[in-house]
Amino acid sequence: MVLEVLESALNLKCAIGNTHGKRLDILAGSKVMILQELNEPFLNMAVSKAATLLGAYDVNIVDNLVWDQDYMGRVFSFMADAIFVATMTHMCVQRFANQSTVPVVCMRSRTHASIQSLATVMAIIKNPVSPLLYKASENMTTESHTSLKACSEKEEVLKDATVVIAGPSDVNKDIVKQKNHCIFFHTGPRGKEVDDELFFHENSKTFVAFENFHYIAAALMANVMKDYKF
Repeated sequence: MVLEVLESALNLKCAIGNTHGKRLDILAGSKVMILQELNEPFLNMAVSKAATLLGAYDVNIVDNLVWDQDYMGRVFSFMADAIFVATMTHMCVQRFANQSTVPVVCMRSRTHASIQSLATVMAIIKNPVSPLLYKASENMTTESHTSLKACSEKEEVLKDATVVIAGPSDVNKDIVKQKNHCIFFHTGPRGKEVDDELFFHENSKTFVAFENFHYIAAALMANVMKDYKF
C-alpha cells in the first residue's frame, strides 16, 4: 500500500501542481473527521485541504479524548465517512480503529508520523539519492540495499549522508563542515538549532516535503474511502 499511495500522490501532484481553487468530485458529499488529541496545524490543514480538493467536507475536533472507552470509534463512525487521528499514544488508535466501521488513518502518534514520513519519501523520490530510499514498503535492509547503523557521534552520521532529516538538534555547523552533496529535511517546528543558511539552502527540501503533505493526505483519503488511485 505504501508504494501505491506514493505513486498516487506523485501522479496527483504532476496533474495538479497548484491545488488552490481546485476541486474534484472524487469524494463528493463525503464527511472527513479530523480528530486530534492536540492541535497539529500543519497536519490539520493538509487533511482539510485534501478533503476540499477531493470534494469532501471536513470537521476538526480537538479534545482530550477518553481513549480507553471502546465505544468511541463506533460512535464517531456514525457521523463520518473517514477519520484522521492525531494522538500522543498509539495503541489507542488501533483500538479505536477496531471499533470503527469507517476507515481510520493515523496522522501522527507516539510511534508513527504517517503523513510526514510519506511526504518526505515523496520528496526524496523527486530528488533521487542513493540508496533508493523510496522503496519504503520493502524490507529496506535486505531488499533495497540499505543499512542501519547506530552512531555515537554526529560527525560519523554525516560523513557519507545523502539525506539528512533533522529535528530540534544542533546539526547546522556539522552539516556545513561536510563536503558531500546531501539534501536536508527539517521535521518542524523550527528552533534555533538551524539557521537561515541551511533552512533555505538550495539543497533543503523541507518546504517540498511540507507541500507534499496534502498530496499524501489526498492519496490516502482516496485510497481508503474509494479504493481510488490517481
